Amino acid sequence: LVAYNDLRSFAGLAPTTLDDVSTWAFANGLTNNTQAWGTDIQGVGLYYAMQGAKVGWIADDKYDPQIIADIERTARLGSEADVMAMVAAYGHDGFADYLTDNGYQTAFIDTLKMEPHYAGWMHDRAHGRLVLEGGATAHDVNHLTVLSHDQLQPFMNDTWDWPQWPALDVSDKRVIEYFQSMVTLGNPLGDNLTTLDAGTIAV
Repeated sequence: LVAYNDLRSFAGLAPTTLDDVSTWAFANGLTNNTQAWGTDIQGVGLYYAMQGAKVGWIADDKYDPQIIADIERTARLGSEADVMAMVAAYGHDGFADYLTDNGYQTAFIDTLKMEPHYAGWMHDRAHGRLVLEGGATAHDVNHLTVLSHDQLQPFMNDTWDWPQWPALDVSDKRVIEYFQSMVTLGNPLGDNLTTLDAGTIAV
């Protein structure tokens, strides 16, 4: 949640809680049940906060799914300098400096390293059936952060070493806006972080 709220702060948004993230996910069809039970609030909230922090930093006009595979792999190999160079190249203007100036880069990199299923929550409760584009569901697009066995390709199936096929037909704009909606807690089918798109950043 630290890296997630750091990104929200950069975007001029107030810190939020796991409860808020989870409530948003349940309200927007991003879960496979309509009501939270047991530890669902914490698990679903952590899963979508992690996903938003992993992807929502990328600038709309620079987004390419391969960036996620490359930066997750680089983070896991342990090169902070290489990770931050990628953030500077592909992130919202000023985000790389924001992380380093405030000492936030470690939490950000640790989040990139995290296992994408988050202890099974991806399938257990965050198996969202909201259709994002064409026949692809939110769950299909969540596979962006699941890499191939060799850690070189994004949008992979978690059991078999082949792509999550429906996600490959979703437009780049819809993918990045969906992940940015996790940051703003906005409409998963709408436009999000528009102030950053316009170059207006938090100071």
